[in-house]
This record gives sequence, C-alpha cells and structure tokens, in this order.
Amino acid sequence: MISQSPKVAGPARPRRQKELRIVPLETTFDTELTLDVDGVEVWLRHVGGPHTAESIVVGVPGERVLFLGDCYFPPPYHLRSPGDEPDLALLETLVEPGIDW
Repeated sequence: MISQSPKVAGPARPRRQKELRIVPLETTFDTELTLDVDGVEVWLRHVGGPHTAESIVVGVPGERVLFLGDCYFPPPYHLRSPGDEPDLALLETLVEPGIDW
C-alpha cells in the first residue's frame, strides 16, 4: 500500500505574494559591454548559440572566471532536431588567455 507523506498531504497553503516591480533598462549592448563593478572588471559578451539567440557570457578577467550559463547546450527539448548536441565550436570561440577551464 502506498501512502502520502504527512508533509505533502492535505490542502496547499496559500503563499504570500511578493510585489513584482518592473524596472526599465538603462543600458543595452549589441556585442560586448565592459563594466566596473566596485573596482572589478566584468565583461558581458553576446554569443547567441543554439539554446537561445539572446545568450550572453560573463567574464571576470581578474578572477580568471567565465560564466557560460547554458549557451552551448542544444535547443530546448521541444525545438530539438535529431543530431542536436552541445555547441563545442561556440566554446572554442570563448577560449582566451587568462580564463581557467
């Protein structure tokens, strides 16, 4: 016999709604943007990719770090075609001196 855990049984409790505040953007970029964040150089680079055309990566050269997110993954499942795989060619374009892999 399968029984429900007492922690999940019973009616759901209503959650408190947090206020959603939409803040208009102040800065946009097409290809690359370099920022100074409290004395730390951070760059944002548009890379696109098969997962989404809007993908960007974030580099912090002083820390030798590159944040990739999911830019090199195949398209979302419902948009995939046979043979879609991670975009390793995109990753190769991001390899540059000073970044630890």
